[in-house]
Parts: sequence; structure tokens; C-alpha cells
Amino acid sequence: LTLFEMQLLDAMSGKSGVIECTFVQSDIIPGIPYLSTPVLLGRNGLEKNLGLPAMNNFEKNMLNTALPELKKNIEKGIKMTSKGGISSFKRVQQWLTFARQWHIINAEWQDPILLAGKVAHYLRGMNKPIFHHESDCGDHVIVYNCRHIAMWAFDWKRLDYYFDNRYLRGKSNIPAYEIHQVDPCRIVFMEVYRALGGPHDLGTKRRNIERLHVFADKDVPSHLLKNVCNHLEQVMRVPKRYDDYTEEERRNFPKIVQLPDDYCVDDEANEMETESFDSSSIR
Repeated sequence: LTLFEMQLLDAMSGKSGVIECTFVQSDIIPGIPYLSTPVLLGRNGLEKNLGLPAMNNFEKNMLNTALPELKKNIEKGIKMTSKGGISSFKRVQQWLTFARQWHIINAEWQDPILLAGKVAHYLRGMNKPIFHHESDCGDHVIVYNCRHIAMWAFDWKRLDYYFDNRYLRGKSNIPAYEIHQVDPCRIVFMEVYRALGGPHDLGTKRRNIERLHVFADKDVPSHLLKNVCNHLEQVMRVPKRYDDYTEEERRNFPKIVQLPDDYCVDDEANEMETESFDSSSIR
């Protein structure tokens, strides 16, 4: 038994003592958040050599409901641990939690704003149970095909990005399409950097953005691909182009107008002759 388990069992058995615990999220009591852990042990449960204080009504209710279940789960966990120890799945899951994983995602036909929110989720490590906004537990993310991103409606021309080099006349608002023509990866980089947090997260933003790898096309270096262990799902459904359909799918597709058999598809060959307009006839 660990020190925490021994102290917890002694306290629930009525012995005096203090349970040394920390603010960690645990599944010992399902449905109880981690901030309620000190409440279960008393208001002074984190202080040493003070014993368990007098309980209020809320703590008495928790003592009658949560603590018996807690004791039952601890005893059950002790029996399972004594039998076979930690399972292979839990062991690998723990390794992946504390390791730097590599994810890859395709940015083709994806909105950069929605894509940045998902990429920032993995860069910060929010997919891990040990996440904290000041911790350094994020993963690496590779984003390719940044040249083929998509924006809603007229956002390419209406969406401006603010730049300021802190010099005289150094402020400028540049449309998104001009930035994309110069650097296809710049839009994705700026949106991910914005999604990582505000000015109060400046220290963690600069640290997390170093694990972002953006590429304009499909050409990703092999020394990065060999580290990839997960392929992220795209945030938007990729539309299917007309030339992607097979000939059978085009033939069976419902038609609004049934064209005649002798209809010529070529616009130039099927162009109708129009009468010349004589402007002199109108007075």
C-alpha cells in the first residue's frame, strides 16, 4: 500500500491523522471533481498534524455517501493491483500521456480558423489528463497542404491581418489573399498562434508554437514522418469536384433538363449566330 492509501484507510476507520493529498483529478470517486477532494477530508485536511476537524452538514453527507464508495474502490483497486498489476493498455496509455506525440493533419479545403482551434488543442496538450495552462505537456502537429486552404465567402478579400513593426509608418492591414500569395503557410501559422491564447499566455504561446510544423504542399520531410503516430480528422468535409466523379456517376446523376442526342457540348461549336445590332436605326 502507498502512504496515501494507508492514511486514507486509517482516517476512514476513525483513527486520528492527516491525509496528505494534492489537487489532482482522479477517477476513484466517479462524478466528484478534483476540487472537492479536500472537502471530503475536512477543511484542514491539507494541513499537517492537525487531525480531522469537526464536520459540517455537507461533509457529513459526503461521509455517508462518497467515503464508503471511496473505500470500496480503493480496496477493489488494491486487489486488482495485487493480482496482475497495471495492464498493458494502461501502461502504454501512461507512456503516451507523458511522451511527445506527433500528429499530422491535411489542411486542404479547410477553414484556417476552425483548423487552428483543433491544432492548438493538441499543441497545448489539452487532450491529456495532466493538462494545465502553465504546463509543458503539448504534442507536435504537422500541417500540410496549407496552400489549398479555403475561406468562407469573400473572406480572402475582406479579412485583413494587422502588422506593426514598431517603426514610423510601420502599421498596415494586409488582406488575406495578398499574404497567401507571398507565403502560403503564413495564414495557418498566424491563426494557430492566435488560437493558443491571449496576451496573458504569451510565455506558453511562444513555447507551444515551436512544435508546429507547416508545409505548403504534400512534401513533408521523411525525418518528421517517421515520428507520426496519429492522423487527425479534418474539421470540414472536403467537397467533391466534378472531375472526381466517374463516368457512371455522371450518367446516373439526376438531370433537370434532358438534352437532345445531337446536342454539342462545345460552346464554340454550338454558338448561335446573332443578328448585328444597327445603332443607326434607333433615333
